[in-house]
Amino acid sequence: MKTLREIAEEIGVSKHAIYKRCSGKLNTAMKPYMHMKDGIIYIAEQGERIIAQDFSADGAPIGDMLNKLILMLQTELQTINTHLEELNIVLKSQEKNTNRRYRAKTQKGEKESTQPIKTGVIERYIRNQKQEENSNVDVDNAPCSLLRNSHEPTHQPTAPPGAG
Repeated sequence: MKTLREIAEEIGVSKHAIYKRCSGKLNTAMKPYMHMKDGIIYIAEQGERIIAQDFSADGAPIGDMLNKLILMLQTELQTINTHLEELNIVLKSQEKNTNRRYRAKTQKGEKESTQPIKTGVIERYIRNQKQEENSNVDVDNAPCSLLRNSHEPTHQPTAPPGAG
């Protein structure tokens, strides 16, 4: 439900023009959709459509309103497009900076790239040594720590001194 004033603002005509149409040539069609409360006339949605159709038949008021709306939307769209272009420029700049930093790190990394390989080689060497030690252990007389599988964790909780 809207007031005459709200409908008039939406359509782009005066409140008096809508009142005149509703009490004149649209009187019969509008009666079921109008009611008054505290001296203000309210119109149901179906009545709004009847009023809008009647004024659109006249052409000018709704056409003017639509033209204003179209111009406003076009201006808003131009503003959004300008912002998008600016953001694209910023993103391209950031991408170039990121690529430049990545290339610099990669070039430095070529000198350091053997470090992970060395670490991996050392870890494999240590595992092999442990396996060799485990294979040479006399199972009957070996401490428990040497009999553990290589995939088991090496850290076991120990009892405090004097507890066992």
